[in-house]
Amino acid sequence: MAAQTPTQRKATAKKAAATRKRNASKRQASTTRASARNPRESAQGTARRARRTAQTRVEAEATRAESLALQAERARALRACLRGRRGRAARRRACLRRHGRTPGRVTTLSAKATGKRRIVLRFRAPGSDGADPPAARTYLIKQSRRPIRNARAFRRARALCRGTCRFSVTELGAKVSLKVTGLRRRRTYHYAVAARDNVSARLGRRSRSVKARTR
Repeated sequence: MAAQTPTQRKATAKKAAATRKRNASKRQASTTRASARNPRESAQGTARRARRTAQTRVEAEATRAESLALQAERARALRACLRGRRGRAARRRACLRRHGRTPGRVTTLSAKATGKRRIVLRFRAPGSDGADPPAARTYLIKQSRRPIRNARAFRRARALCRGTCRFSVTELGAKVSLKVTGLRRRRTYHYAVAARDNVSARLGRRSRSVKARTR
């Protein structure tokens, strides 16, 4: 088969594009005619999707309410456990082991400089009890001039919010942000976060270290 000249290739490509456009128009016209013939089926499909969406929302709200009720019950049990007077330190440790939970790990931490002396931290809230709702509301957020690569570096880093940063969240995956101000210009800062259990304040695993440089 002889090779096509540039003019022939251009004409072939133009013809193919016209064919694709014509076929797309036919498919669109066919879909439009089908919808016109079956307006009841189209309306029924829309109604079914709306019902499914509403049902999903109802189920999510029920799950959230149930998790909050279980959390409140766990808090009452912890307070009752701590009322004893004998062996207070040992009792406290036993009560926290029994009623405390380990929160999920923050896996979406990011840091971005938004000014000469300001950095914004963002992440999504993990569960107060592992991957289960409700979301953890308090966090230990550490800041350092060096990467926070291990437990020792995390302990030695400076804590923000006087050791407890609190946010009004209840849903898993809710967006959380914190503005860190009063920083020095043209400096690199490193951050890591660990969630706290809403009831016992037990720390979860720390996040990976992220960094940002002020302008």
